[in-house]
Amino acid sequence: MASQGALEVFTNNGWYADGSFTEAGKAAMAELLEAFPRIHEGLWGKAFLAYMRNNVALAAELIVTREQREVLLTWRDDVFFQGWHTPGKHKGPGESWQETASRIATAEIGCEVEFQSVLGFVHHPAEENSRFEEVGVLLHCNLLGAPCEGSRWFSSEPEEMLRQHRKFWPFIKQCFV
Repeated sequence: MASQGALEVFTNNGWYADGSFTEAGKAAMAELLEAFPRIHEGLWGKAFLAYMRNNVALAAELIVTREQREVLLTWRDDVFFQGWHTPGKHKGPGESWQETASRIATAEIGCEVEFQSVLGFVHHPAEENSRFEEVGVLLHCNLLGAPCEGSRWFSSEPEEMLRQHRKFWPFIKQCFV
């Protein structure tokens, strides 16, 4: 037996009719979404892009600096992006900025950071971002330990910086004034 598409299942159950969800369909969708892990846990698989394209994501970007007037960047090479970028992930519900920064630092640079301040916000419209629309919150942090391999300190914007992250450089320079 061939598997049914999701809209066919919703239609057959009376949850989708005439191009929109019925109240029962909205309740069923809410139940499904409640069953998913929190977005920042990264366990959504194929559902992630479909869900995020219908929202505006809040990305937390770490601006990790040191006294030598340098910023720590990591190399990204995947289906969406290739180049140097600030370590970042999406902010989790209920997390403080320090908790968000610590989670990102552990995952992306292999050490802890100390959150200092919010430097600003940068908007990435969908047409500039190969995945979906998002707003980046730039979190200035101090490094507490040695960064992992694949990270590098920069005193100026690298030529191979991700196009979307080039918007961060004016904020990065503010850290060195």
